Amino acid sequence: MSIGSICGSLKDRLCENSTLKVQHAGGELYMTYFSWRQPANKDKINTLQENSGWRLPRDFIEFLLVSDGASLFCNKMDESRVELYSVNEINEYYEDYAKGDGYLRTYPPEWVMIGEYSGYGEYFFIDSKKVKDGENRCMINVSVGNIISMEIDFTTWLDRLIVAQGERFWLWNESKHIDI
Repeated sequence: MSIGSICGSLKDRLCENSTLKVQHAGGELYMTYFSWRQPANKDKINTLQENSGWRLPRDFIEFLLVSDGASLFCNKMDESRVELYSVNEINEYYEDYAKGDGYLRTYPPEWVMIGEYSGYGEYFFIDSKKVKDGENRCMINVSVGNIISMEIDFTTWLDRLIVAQGERFWLWNESKHIDI
């Protein structure tokens, strides 16, 4: 499983106008649209890592080299979408964080904000410390009052997001401990 094949398969399923009809929980059907960007420049990615001290996982770098950010599963009805940031947008986050502006200091400095789920107020991070330590299960989801270490790599996260048709699969674990 590679980023190129995951993105390529999704793009193959899209209609000419980059739309896809998806079914959400409860049987609701939505028409979603997608926006891909030109590939990132390897030098810009390397500069970001050098300036920030972050280490991005290979699979996320591979994504940026396929599409320098993207808008996925955009729903015009409620304006929700998964937004994956470009190298420039990630760099802007780093510069804002380095200056110590506002809420950004809430998160550890080794967390790289790579995107958001607009409409839900959720943000996606990569724990660059884990990546430096050789651990690829580095995806983190942050929402108001809730932080989820997803314990998966970026490739698995993207694949599951697509298979789940843009649904927030990281919240699906509703199991409870039952005393017998």
